[in-house]
Amino acid sequence: MRALDGRETNAVFVDFGSGLGRILILAGMHSFRKVIGVEISQQLSQLAERTIDTVRRKLECRSVETVACDASAYAVPLDATILYFARPFSGHVLDAVLENIKKSLVKQPRQILLLSYNYNSDLSFEEQIQKAAWLRPSKKIVLGYGATGWIYENTAWRN
Repeated sequence: MRALDGRETNAVFVDFGSGLGRILILAGMHSFRKVIGVEISQQLSQLAERTIDTVRRKLECRSVETVACDASAYAVPLDATILYFARPFSGHVLDAVLENIKKSLVKQPRQILLLSYNYNSDLSFEEQIQKAAWLRPSKKIVLGYGATGWIYENTAWRN
């Protein structure tokens, strides 16, 4: 979150593969306008929602929600600006998600940040992201314990 340099104010944060909602709660502690978790497992999504409900009054962001659906079928909101991935999927699912992000950008041009956590350049996720000509790496973040993160920005469809 520190690497966002204050960009979270009024931003819409989407966590793809949100699991039990840990990142949703972390994001909810910041000044995002909205935080959305996309999780294919209905059970994990429900557990995340219950966990979020137990801490909701402590969150700075008042709109934190989960969506139980396949990420490849998720229509990226036209106001989503920060998209977070922590090893959720690759292959055809990631291709579909990237295409959905592009469609969203065509409909509503804006700058987005795509955050990836703990990927290495030899893994399929990172390889797929690097092949997306409309994204460019803007920052590598060393997180400790050998973990790294990357911030990508879109190079097209900017206002």
